[in-house]
Amino acid sequence: VTGVQTCALPIFHNEAEIPMRFRLRVPDQHGEPHSEFEVKPAAGIVLPHGKQEVRLDFISTAVQHYALAMLVDVEAVGDSLLSLPITAECIVPPIRPSTYEVEFGDAFVGYTYEQTIEIKNPSPLPAKCEVVDSQPMLKTIGAFVAEPPRTVVPAGGSVPVKISFTAAQLGHMSLPMYVRIVGLVDPAFTVELNAHAIGPNVILSSPRIDWGKAQVLTSIPKIITMFNDSLVPAEIGRAHV
Repeated sequence: VTGVQTCALPIFHNEAEIPMRFRLRVPDQHGEPHSEFEVKPAAGIVLPHGKQEVRLDFISTAVQHYALAMLVDVEAVGDSLLSLPITAECIVPPIRPSTYEVEFGDAFVGYTYEQTIEIKNPSPLPAKCEVVDSQPMLKTIGAFVAEPPRTVVPAGGSVPVKISFTAAQLGHMSLPMYVRIVGLVDPAFTVELNAHAIGPNVILSSPRIDWGKAQVLTSIPKIITMFNDSLVPAEIGRAHV
């Protein structure tokens, strides 16, 4: 499975009467160390009639078929004296969200709202996936943060993902949240984050101000109270009549 580590545990036996100093390697098609494989230990000594267990870790980064070999070099004898074939077929589990749209409704600009979705994996294999960061141009409209941003969904299971959403400007908006399998470019699915971004709602203590009969050129102050019925601060400027 792409992005998920798997391992094999081969055992080497030394049937000789002398110690064997060895070096293990998995070369790529150019003869360089293969970046997707790691051998532990990569070198060592096997005593006469002894054995050595080796751990071969493999993390695939592409959907493809692998046909390689782990080579054994023996000190003072020669390189590539033994060759252990390695075959693998990397596949992508079909993951999906619990919903393809998340509705935040009326959302105050600058206030962060949270909702949770689930990423489901109906396949018999684990899936390692990640949430792709939104494009910079979309962040002028709104932004979101997914927690965790990268996770492994177990075979036949699901993982909750918390989405924190903040609108940056007024109006209706729909931000795409892409989720992809680690190692792949194209997303596995897209979740639309929908909201109607609004500004603060200010309420006056009285709907009107009545001075009744007032003397000309005489200042008569009246006091009203403004209440901010919002989750964000309201910036109030000087009123003009």
